[in-house]
Amino acid sequence: MPCARAEQTMCLEPEHLEFLFSYIERVSKVAARVAKPAIMQRAGVPFDRPILEAYYQAHLDGIQATQLPLIPEKDGWIYETTRFGEPELSPVMICNVFVCNVWKAAGLFAGIDDQIECGETSVNDNYRLNIYST
Repeated sequence: MPCARAEQTMCLEPEHLEFLFSYIERVSKVAARVAKPAIMQRAGVPFDRPILEAYYQAHLDGIQATQLPLIPEKDGWIYETTRFGEPELSPVMICNVFVCNVWKAAGLFAGIDDQIECGETSVNDNYRLNIYST
C-alpha cells in the first residue's frame, strides 16, 4: 500500500479502505465510481446503495472488510455505465481484458478449460503469454 513521508511511516492500510471509500462516496459520486462498483459487485449489493451496505453484507457473509477488495474479478460481471450519455448495464473492460476475452472466445485457453478470469489480467500478463513465439 502507498506510504507518505521520506521515512515511509504513514501508510495506507487495507483497514483504511472502508472509511476512505465511504468518505469519497460522500464527497463526490463521480470520484466514487472508481472503486465503488467493484466493491458493490463483490458484496452482491445493488449499485445504488451506499458502499457501507456492501461492507455490512460482506460482514454478514463472513468476509472481512480487508478481504472484500481482494475477491477476484469475474468475467461475467455486469456493471452500470453509460453509452452515448445514457445509463447502460454492460461488462466493463479495458483493452487488455478485451483482448484476453477475444482469445478466450477463440479457444486459446481451452487447454486449461478456460479457467482464466480475463478481468484479473494485466497488459504485462498478455505480453508474457507464450503465444507470440509460436
